[in-house]
Amino acid sequence: MKNVLRILFVLVFGFQWFIWGFLLFPARDAAGWFKTILFLTEVPLHLACVAMLLRRQWKNAATIALALGLSVVCSLQVMSATPWVWFVAQGFRIHAWPIERYLQRCELTDFAEAGIKQTVGNCHNCYGVVYAPVAYCIYYDTTGEIAAPLPRRTPEWRDAMYHYQPRDVIRDEERRAYRLFGHFYLLAILHEEEVA
Repeated sequence: MKNVLRILFVLVFGFQWFIWGFLLFPARDAAGWFKTILFLTEVPLHLACVAMLLRRQWKNAATIALALGLSVVCSLQVMSATPWVWFVAQGFRIHAWPIERYLQRCELTDFAEAGIKQTVGNCHNCYGVVYAPVAYCIYYDTTGEIAAPLPRRTPEWRDAMYHYQPRDVIRDEERRAYRLFGHFYLLAILHEEEVA
């Protein structure tokens, strides 16, 4: 039983960034509490690890050290975003299911681009999912231009996206949109003044 608890501890604490990403949309409050609790326990865990080393409790010290090390490695992976976005996408699939009903709640704008009907819009209130100084937005874009470089964004697309906050999404190449699945994209708004 102790080994099962050790493994569970390493998995939860070590992969906390991915678990948090998964919970971000389907269980926003739980995600917030999860990160807060883990943040508050990080320093006591370092101290507990040192105390266990001094008492020669090697298994317990190794378990805590492994969990802390995994947490650091995973946080570096989060900075590259690819694995983390996959976890966010899986949580968002659960949150948005069924897709047809979820799309009905989105603020969408139809427009024509090269004679083809396209749709863009904001599907999740950015400011409802705020982890200061970052807000996470979900956009719907059938063109995929939200993830394209600035020069590839058409004037028609910019005009259609102009209605959605934050407005500088249409002209800011610094922000990167990540495709979750289908035509849904995740965008992190990094400026604290925009989230206020």
